[in-house]
Amino acid sequence: MNVANLYGKQVVTSEAQVIGEVEGTEVNIENWKVTHLRVSLIKYISEKFNFKKPFFGSVTVCLPVATIKAVGDVIALDKTIDELKYMREFKVQQ
Repeated sequence: MNVANLYGKQVVTSEAQVIGEVEGTEVNIENWKVTHLRVSLIKYISEKFNFKKPFFGSVTVCLPVATIKAVGDVIALDKTIDELKYMREFKVQQ
């Protein structure tokens, strides 16, 4: 799959809750593998995770690709919202 095809796709949890949209990727330059998706969170999810929304735009997080269950019309994760909230690897993109 071409990485560019992921951009703009909605990301949904295992509970079918939309959390946001893919806006980019993180790549390990040593082996050229995608390690994380950069996901722009919707307002409700940002508030649920207690992330402070910037004045312009939205909160962007890095989501490990290991959490992806399937890719189709949307990107389906194998985690619930609560599981994502407490993942050590789930981090805000600066």
